[in-house]
Amino acid sequence: MSLARRMMTSVGGITAPGQVEYGPTGPGVYHFTVPDGVFEINAVGIAAGLPGSNVSPFTGGTAGNLHWRNKIAVTPGEILEVLVGSSVRNASPIIPGLPATQTHIRRGTDYLIRAGRGSTLYHTTLGGGGGQGGSGGSGRDANGGCGGGGPGYMGMGGRGGNYLDTSSGQFPETDSGGGRGGDMNGVPTGWASSQGEGTGLLGRSADKTTSLGAKLYGAGAFADASYALNGGVRITWAGGREYPDRVPDLPSSEVALLISAAGYTGSLPAAFTVHGEGALPGDLALVYIQANGSGSIAGITGGDGGWLSSGQFRWKQLTEGDLDASEAGTLTISGSGASMSWAVLVYHGPRTIERRTTAFQAADDVVVPGFKKRVDCKCVIVIGTDPDAGAGAIPAPAGFTSRVSRAATPRYLIADIKPKAYVDDTPVTLTNMVATAGGSGALYELY
Repeated sequence: MSLARRMMTSVGGITAPGQVEYGPTGPGVYHFTVPDGVFEINAVGIAAGLPGSNVSPFTGGTAGNLHWRNKIAVTPGEILEVLVGSSVRNASPIIPGLPATQTHIRRGTDYLIRAGRGSTLYHTTLGGGGGQGGSGGSGRDANGGCGGGGPGYMGMGGRGGNYLDTSSGQFPETDSGGGRGGDMNGVPTGWASSQGEGTGLLGRSADKTTSLGAKLYGAGAFADASYALNGGVRITWAGGREYPDRVPDLPSSEVALLISAAGYTGSLPAAFTVHGEGALPGDLALVYIQANGSGSIAGITGGDGGWLSSGQFRWKQLTEGDLDASEAGTLTISGSGASMSWAVLVYHGPRTIERRTTAFQAADDVVVPGFKKRVDCKCVIVIGTDPDAGAGAIPAPAGFTSRVSRAATPRYLIADIKPKAYVDDTPVTLTNMVATAGGSGALYELY
């Protein structure tokens, strides 16, 4: 058993409460490895909503549905498939044969949690509970209506308002904990947005009128060009926390054990490895790729694929296929050009990564704004980049541990810090940036 898993799941021989959330990084297929000592999990899944349509019959987007279950029997070490649905209209299925909006947890072909859209509520056949997403409002004159509110834990989200008439967005059903329907006027719900209000993953509030946690999931939206909300999944274990009510976040155990870090330079395409000592399926790999002005980056090929991306950053939970391909030397950063730099880091413990704040400016120093940490934050990462050679390496900010850095053109720094050592809303200053083409910096959060 890895050190990370021992620390995460066992305190004095008793299984410690834990949790993991999928959704902030976007739709896709993830894999949850059941921690050692865990034989039951609780979970909630929210399907994605959709934007409306400016084509007859001119409708607002319907929100996704929600499904929760408690005391799901699992086996320590087994790997469950987690699918987070997409809110993009007419998107290709993430898994062939399934709706792109579907969110689920399954073991093989057996669904443990499943949430879709429309009138089908899977909790009626799979057990547990859940609610339906709000329907979209009506449109007219080549304009769709407002989006439906995110689904409730025990009922339907609010219906979206009609396009520019007196039919306003609605509240969710009583005690459902769902989201309010989109409303261009903000009456009567006070939700002045053509997108419906989303649903959070922490269960219902004490008065049951809304959901707890960031309401990032499931709502519908106005028209094809608007942004509906993707799906989301949260899994918890131990601690007596059960859906639908008050399933709070836990303080971080601060388990984010770095097991390998390496930097490279050269031309693309180039093979790289994530097979650091002790890497296991479910570990988090971060790959940073920086090209000079004449280069281009196409992505990462080999293994089981599925890398998530944000700018020059790629990350994913490693699978057996990734580790096997890495050992065989077949993982490849594809692209073209010269003077490329890239870095690979692998962590035990965290399950995903979220880009929180960024800054781009032409100045000798780059100040990256801080953010309020999630309570399950396990590590804060800062990345600084500079296309110019400058005066040596970019120094790591105070308190951060430098993991990988490069002083030659193009320069970069990757450093991290434990969450308790990072103060909420504290900006990070990266010094020694040159500014000919502008320096850049970004903060990321592992959880």
